[in-house]
Amino acid sequence: APKEEKKETEPKEEKTPKEEDAEEVVADEEEEPVEESAKADDTVLVPFGDMEPFGRESQAQALTEASIKESDAMVDQIEKAEVAETKRSVFRALTRLRGAAIASFDGIAHAQQSNIEEYAQNNSFR
Repeated sequence: APKEEKKETEPKEEKTPKEEDAEEVVADEEEEPVEESAKADDTVLVPFGDMEPFGRESQAQALTEASIKESDAMVDQIEKAEVAETKRSVFRALTRLRGAAIASFDGIAHAQQSNIEEYAQNNSFR
């Protein structure tokens, strides 16, 4: 006696409205090719139904230019700070050098004065 195979009937799954919409979007994506030409307002058509495109090329260009301008301003500030630090360090070095030069000249002047006093004590003008 041949065995009879029992066919199990799977219960049909009921799809939610979200799942049905997702299948329609997938079907739409396969049917509509992406158009590569840009419109007058720099937008590109995308196969996502009624969704608005994210951003515009003109906005991106404006943001890029603003970013470049801010970066240039930051570099300028850094360069000004470097110049100020260089001036400060040179001024400090020159101040120390000036102090050393003055101390050296003071030493020479004191030595010369003591030589004059010693000569005056040892020699009489009259």
